[in-house]
Amino acid sequence: AFVIERLGAFLPPDAIVTRPSALVACATDATDLRMELPLMVVEPANAEQVSELVKLANELKFALIPRGGAGLIQAVVRNSKVPVMRRRSVIVRTTRFTKMSPVDHENMSVTLDAGVITQAAIDAVAKEGFLFTVDPASKTASTIGGNVAENSGGPFAFEYGTTLDNLLSWRMVTPTGEIISIERKNHPRHKILP
Repeated sequence: AFVIERLGAFLPPDAIVTRPSALVACATDATDLRMELPLMVVEPANAEQVSELVKLANELKFALIPRGGAGLIQAVVRNSKVPVMRRRSVIVRTTRFTKMSPVDHENMSVTLDAGVITQAAIDAVAKEGFLFTVDPASKTASTIGGNVAENSGGPFAFEYGTTLDNLLSWRMVTPTGEIISIERKNHPRHKILP
């Protein structure tokens, strides 16, 4: 109850999920291998809320496990890239991070939130006559944030590179809760082609 009260200072009540069914659903990945149940699931809607969440997690010593499409939680844990689920874990669902900017024709780019489903990005860019080259096999369920975290590829990776090769800039929250923006210098900008 104390953690929920503290979360309520910066998250709306509907963004703090404690229903048993949601906890069970978020304790697994696409393989359906059971892990520890999380304390709760939270659904922040912006970087400022994520920043406050990270600061609170550091203060109260609980782990944060990001969750997008959930296809690779098992692979990520197996490769030890994130902490293994433990009793004091909170799942951070990116379901509210779904903004997509219009395609910038001049710069051949699009700005996407971390929770955007990859196939939705592919379809939106294709409608404008461009090619979105991040094309993992899991594209109907994977999210942009997961693609960045895993540096996803796909069939186009041989010609256009992986996800990280296609990033022009990004905004992120550091492990201490600081919000930073990163922009690549001299990027060739040829990753979204007409």
